[in-house]
Amino acid sequence: TTGEVRSEFARLASEYPAWVGAPAKVGSSRNGRDLWVSCVGTNQGRCLADRSRPTVLYTALVHAREPATVMCLVQFLRSLLSSAAAGGAEATHLLAHRKLLF
Repeated sequence: TTGEVRSEFARLASEYPAWVGAPAKVGSSRNGRDLWVSCVGTNQGRCLADRSRPTVLYTALVHAREPATVMCLVQFLRSLLSSAAAGGAEATHLLAHRKLLF
């Protein structure tokens, strides 16, 4: 559910505060629903405002009733953060040189 995904992002932000920012409202959909993004990368103090690094936007749930797409993104993020915490060179480089938006 949407609540479970929000809870997982909150958990990841709590576990990896140096890399995962709190969700920020970035606009509204055509239907008037709030659009939220979590910025992942270093320099959390200004992650969303940072325009010096290439940015990647990850999206899921484009179509209704396709929950596997969001779980793939969550698992990718878990794996990336776990690898970076363990000192993985590729994950650490990605977080330091890209801005990832989920």
